Amino acid sequence: MTPISLPMAELKPALTGLGKIIHRQSTLPVLQCLRIERTVDGWVCLTATNLERYATVRLEQPAEGDPCTLLVHFDDLVRVAKACVRQESIGIEQTSPKCVSASFALAGKIGMNKLRSLPVAEYPDLPRIAGEPVPLPGPFRTALKEAMDCTSKDHTRPVLEGVCIDVSVPDAHYVVGTDGKHLYSGNSLQLALPHSLVLPRHKFLAWRDFQSDGEWWLTKGAHNGLDHVQISSRRWRFITRVIDHPYPSWRQVVPGDKRFMTAIRFDPLKLDGVLQMLEQMEEQEDEFRTVGIEWRGGKVQFLHHPANAGKAWDEVAVPGASGQGVEVTVFCNRLLLLKALKFGLLELDLIDELSPLRFREGGRRLIVMPVRVRTTSDPEPGPVPVNAPAPRHLPPIKAPHPHSAPDMKPPINSNPLADPRLQPPAEPGSPRLEDVLESLDQLRDSCTKSLSQIKDLTGKLRLIQRDQRSSQRGLQTVRHTLRSLQGIRF
Repeated sequence: MTPISLPMAELKPALTGLGKIIHRQSTLPVLQCLRIERTVDGWVCLTATNLERYATVRLEQPAEGDPCTLLVHFDDLVRVAKACVRQESIGIEQTSPKCVSASFALAGKIGMNKLRSLPVAEYPDLPRIAGEPVPLPGPFRTALKEAMDCTSKDHTRPVLEGVCIDVSVPDAHYVVGTDGKHLYSGNSLQLALPHSLVLPRHKFLAWRDFQSDGEWWLTKGAHNGLDHVQISSRRWRFITRVIDHPYPSWRQVVPGDKRFMTAIRFDPLKLDGVLQMLEQMEEQEDEFRTVGIEWRGGKVQFLHHPANAGKAWDEVAVPGASGQGVEVTVFCNRLLLLKALKFGLLELDLIDELSPLRFREGGRRLIVMPVRVRTTSDPEPGPVPVNAPAPRHLPPIKAPHPHSAPDMKPPINSNPLADPRLQPPAEPGSPRLEDVLESLDQLRDSCTKSLSQIKDLTGKLRLIQRDQRSSQRGLQTVRHTLRSLQGIRF
């Protein structure tokens, strides 16, 4: 049998994409293998699956040889590919049901390595999605990538882990993603889909090489009685199951245009400086990552509340930002503000300090829920002593008799409850308000100091973990090199 030729210039990026699908710790050994096929026309295709998703790539040029199919362990093929340069090729040939030989150039000669394999019959059947392909316009890819970045990471709500392609309104098709705290929607597109669907979030869909691999086509069909979606590009094909749960009615949380009273515009030419300013706030932010946006006095500024800085808010002017409308101050999560600006949503619409914020640009929207922050105008809640006696009901105060003595009448505009003669007697052993307040202040200082120490220790542990990972990668590279040298035959 003629070996299947795999050019390194195409194999290495293909392994990067297939590695996003394959399950390294799968209990089924066959799911750790790639399916390599040479068709009747000579096209070479590589396929990876985790039983829920399938990814197939077709190499650029057809190869000579009879049609054949074999399985190769993914890690073994990656190890051999790392030892080859970009201009070389690998020849794959089945030598036994559990072994595949890989030949490659080595110092002017031919080197040989044995790779693990399994019978082809054990590999899952590849889905054949029969349906009418629908073209996906270019803006769909950007909207899909940004919507996936806004989906939920909570596995208890699987429908929020997906992206909704909403075509329920004929003239306004949307790509929607939300986690309950912020919501993204993009509608600068028209899709020829008969029904809406929920596409699961997956990192392969946001992979740069797949995003730039020609025009996309979407096909919806059934496989083993379950609805599947296939997204095809020039060389890649990605198949996944759709989420069959109904998507929440997301339009109900989007405010109407007439409700917004304030508009703020960020300058795209000075966006890098604004992003750098927000990222620098990470070192001294509070535990809720709160940042304020204020339009007052004809200028836009950020309000930053550093940890351990008392009750004062730092005011930082936003370069190049302009606004109009009612003066307002709102607070939100700094990470969500950063996400909106990195998406290029530079127009911010506000209603008031308790209503959602709307970032927009063209047909894209990002709705962000505000953060409730206590200000100086809010009343401070008084402390409640744990062992304080229950309040007593005072007896009704009788009006003074017209013939009473003058010194028995209460003074004008005075509080009758402030009269010590009308106060209930204090019980022995009851805590004083001053003692409780002092204890609370001490407890707050102790908690603040402990949180600061925890943050410092966390940073040190992350540095140690990063060093350990670097050391492990170096050792693993040395081991792989030694194993490849041991398996070389001349």
